[in-house]
Order: sequence, then structure tokens, then C-alpha cells
Amino acid sequence: MTHLALLVAALATLPALGASPTQPGRVMTGTAVDPQGRPVAGAAVWLPPYDLRDEDSVAYVQAGPAAVTGLDGRFTVTLPAEMEGIEIEVCAPGSLMGQIEAAGSGISGAAAAGPVTVVLRPGARISGQVIDATGAPVAGLIVGTKLAGRVLPDAIIRSSPCLHSGIDAANVTDREGRFTLAPLEPGWYTVRGGYIVESAPVRLAPGQALAGLRLIVEHGAQVAGRVTARDGSPVPRATVSFGASSTTTDAAGRYRLTGATAGPTSVQAAEGRHGILYRQVELAAGENRFDLTLPDPTVIRGRVLQPDGGPAAGATVAVRSAHTATAADGTFRLTIPNCDCEETLTVHAAGLAPAETTVKGEPAPLEIRLARPGAVAGRVLGLHAPAGTRITAESFLFTREPLEAEAVADAAGRFRLPALAPGPWVLTAQQGGRQKVANVAVTPGQESALDFTFPPTHRVSGWVVDVDGRSVACDAVGLDRIKVACRADGTFAAEVEDGSYDPLVNVGGRGWFHEPLTIDVAGAPAERVEIRLLAAVTVAGRIVGLKAGEIPDSIQAERIGEAYVLKSSQGTADQDGGYRLEILPGDWEIEARVGKKIAHTRLHIPDGATRIEADIAFAAQ
Repeated sequence: MTHLALLVAALATLPALGASPTQPGRVMTGTAVDPQGRPVAGAAVWLPPYDLRDEDSVAYVQAGPAAVTGLDGRFTVTLPAEMEGIEIEVCAPGSLMGQIEAAGSGISGAAAAGPVTVVLRPGARISGQVIDATGAPVAGLIVGTKLAGRVLPDAIIRSSPCLHSGIDAANVTDREGRFTLAPLEPGWYTVRGGYIVESAPVRLAPGQALAGLRLIVEHGAQVAGRVTARDGSPVPRATVSFGASSTTTDAAGRYRLTGATAGPTSVQAAEGRHGILYRQVELAAGENRFDLTLPDPTVIRGRVLQPDGGPAAGATVAVRSAHTATAADGTFRLTIPNCDCEETLTVHAAGLAPAETTVKGEPAPLEIRLARPGAVAGRVLGLHAPAGTRITAESFLFTREPLEAEAVADAAGRFRLPALAPGPWVLTAQQGGRQKVANVAVTPGQESALDFTFPPTHRVSGWVVDVDGRSVACDAVGLDRIKVACRADGTFAAEVEDGSYDPLVNVGGRGWFHEPLTIDVAGAPAERVEIRLLAAVTVAGRIVGLKAGEIPDSIQAERIGEAYVLKSSQGTADQDGGYRLEILPGDWEIEARVGKKIAHTRLHIPDGATRIEADIAFAAQ
């Protein structure tokens, strides 16, 4: 057996280090394969955590994946019992991430957990070099790209270490000006170096390795200088950034950047033991020199006291990643970079409630008195099987991030949340798509009582049919937060509280139009509910009037003069200049957007139509 095979075999026998130490759940088995069906060995299988705070992320990554595929591509993981649904993430070097949607307790009637197959597609890559007008390499420049027509999300969701996107990538040029952007989905890309240079659009085939792309900075600026402390001593290993270009100082504090942008730009210099320098400067085309002096670090002193006024020895005092422990007399001294901004200082001590205060600059010695924590205990009532109900608590007493706590109810519905900071908290009880929220004030040294009472539920049952009344094997039916699986004959059943529900039907992995329907539940079951799907019309065509590599960011259809429930539909644009959307008969306005450019067209969809061909034209530029 080769060394690689031995390594993969050893990795595959590792325990599920990344799995949370929660209640035992269902076991899922699966296989990772490439597009030709061949097993992929050594792929990491991650169970993204339900809720990952900043301080937990390092430990989560260090714990490793939940499983690693063996030589046959197979893996086995245990799904956490308390999760209502989870997307398992599988990744291997050079491949695009694969995902498996595993239903938990929140989807009633979900199929058994496996065996499943996840296909890992090879990712495309772009490699090249950035040089200046003389042919010299441009080092330290941020180079990035994005798939044309795709909009990146505003929020960054913490998850596994897999490279998630596949539609964008970024890198910093090395000393030779070289970069690699990977893994990427097939399609059109424009590579940009900072704000100063970009390539012509390039088209990537699936798994293609495009090498030798060259970006030439014609009118850039070069910056050199020295970074010193206030006493004039050099600051080695300081990070210096001018706009999108960055570098690190040498042992003598010297730096040089060749990929800066001429004109007004921001400069930042920082080093862990000193302060942070921010400046606005004007760079001329060609050579520039800026010597930078870092401010002295900030020293924060103070004393942490017990609730009775005695010293709190061994308490942790922290500002961002800098931290220290209090001495036997409760005193502390903490050195942090000076950023001339407000900082949040937190204090944690065993058995006491955490504390927070805001500091700016170098304040007078602080005195921080800690308080005794409180607790909340109670029961979950009204559920047939309250065991496993997840109780989460959140408080916004702290400005840096909310305080959080969690408990799980036992078989009798009892729960207890100890060691809570005094003040207002929001508690949520969740089970199987149902939840109740309550506010409670936590008192120092006392236990507050709180019960969650879930109202009774009633059965909603029926079937999903097509326009001709034939049963449809849908994926799931959603009633507010309750999501239930459909049976093969299109029937479904759910337990819901009193209320009015507008069902959502998922067929073939996407939502589907159906006749307007509101299900009213008022103290009694709602049975023989028929959800009749409507025959959608496919509208497809070409996007004309755009340059090569220009792909619409959005395709939106709005129905004219109809009820909101049937009013809109989102379409998709492909990388070959085409688009497709599903709408209903009626009058529609279709809008396509590329950046600030907008194109409109109006369509009448007659009854009985199944497919309409229509182009969307952008005005000539």
C-alpha cells in the first residue's frame, strides 16, 4: 500500500472529532465520487455547527472534520439529534464543495439518513502574474475575480473550512507578482488587481486550468519607506497597506510596494506590540516615499473586585485578542495596540457574571466590580414529548457581541440555565419547527422561574395534485415554520397550532405555483385539504445587447394587476447569454439588470401555453 493510501486509510478511521458532543442522532452513510463515478478518497466531511460564536470557531476547526472518506470514498457521520436540518459539507483539494441536505427532526417523515452520494466536481483555476510597465513584478497586490452575473451575499456566515463559494476567489501576489484563483465554477470571469488593473473577460470550462494570465499596471505608483516606533527604533514585521496593496517590513523596518494606485488613498500600518496608524495620502505616479511612525501601545491598568468588594484573583481581562489575568490583589495591566478608538474591555471570572466597559486611549486606573450570576429554570409544557427541546438564551447587555447560553429539556420538560449575567434576557424554546419566546429579568444570586407552554395542535392533512387533479409526489409542504415531507402519492399530514397558513409546496428541489389557498385552523383538525398546483409556463430566450462576459445580475418577472401570491418570479441567466424563468398565464413585465443597466420587456402569456420564446434586449451602447 502506498504512503498516500496508508494516510487516507488512517484518516478514515479517525473518530468524528468535529461533531458536537450532543445527544446521539441518526447515523448517515455516504460516498464521495467524482463526475465519472469514481470514489474520492481523503475528502473532508464537515457538520457545520448550529450556532458558532467567534471564540468557538478556532476550536471547531482544530477539532477536525466529522469524517474523512476512505479509499472507497465512503464515510459515516452521526447527525446531531437537536438539529432540525443540516447541510453537510464535503470538500477535497482542487474540487468544488459538495453539499448534502440532511433532514432532522424539523422535517416530519424524512427519509432514512443514507446511503447518499455526493459528487465532487473539479474546480477551474486561473493563474498568472501582475507586472508594471517596465516588466517588474508587482508584489502584495490583492487580486480577485467573480463569476459574471452572480451577486455575493452581504452576510458572512460562519461554517466549515471548505472553500464555499466557487463563484469568487481572491489572492495576494507573491514576490514574483504571481497569483492563483481557485476553485471556480465554469463561466465568465474578469480578473481585477486592486483598483488599478483588470483583465478582459475570460471563459472557463469545467475544471479548466487557465495559466499565464498577465495583468500590466500601466500607471501605478511605487511606495517605499521605513516604519519606526516613537523612539525611532525600527519596527520589523509590521504590515503596511496602501489601498489594496500590502507588504511587511524587514528587520530594519523598511518596506516597498509596487502595486499601489496613484491618487488619493488610505495607508495603514500596524504591528501587534505597537499602535495602529491610519492616514490619507496622495500618491504620485511613479516613486513615492513615506516614512511612518507607529504610536506607542496603550496600557490599561485597573482592579477587579468580587461582589463583596474583595479582590477577584485570576479573572480574565481582555480587549479583542489581547488578554491577561488579575493578580492576587485583583490588579491587572493590559497592553493593546493604540488605535485612537473606543475599545470594549471584558472581564470573566469563574462563578461570577461577566462584565464589560468601554475604554478609549489610556484611561485612568479602572475599578470593575463583578456581580453574582443568576439563573433561570422551568419546564416545557404542552408537548407530547418535551425531551430534547432546545432552550436558548440571549442577552444584549454587551456591545461587542450578545451573551448566549443554551440548555436542553429532559423527559419531564425540565431545564435550567445557570450562570447568567444579571439583566434582561430573551429565551426561546424550539422543537420540531415550533417555538415560543419569552423575556425574563435575571437577578444577581437568584433563580428566576419560567415555564414555556405550547398550545395544543391540530392535524392538517390532505394531498397535492396537478392541474388535472392527479397526485404529485412533491418533496415537502411548508406551513409557516412546520415543514413536512410528502408521501409518494402526494399526501401529507402535519400538526400545527391554531392560525391561518398559506402553504408552500416544494417539487423537484424548488417552490411551485399553486392555486391561492389559506388553511384556517381553529380548535379542530383541517382534513382533506387539496393543494392544486398550477401549470407553469417556461419563458426562455437570449439576452442581447451585452458585451462578452456581461451576464445579468438578476432576472425578475412581475405579474401586472394580479394578487401578490402569484405576482412575481425569479429567473436565471446562464453563462451563454440565455435566460429562463417559470411564470403563469397572464400579463407580465420582465426586467434584467447588469450593474446599473436595465432592460424591460412585456409579455402576454396565453392560457394553455407551455413554453414562450422571448429575447430581452439592452439598449445599444
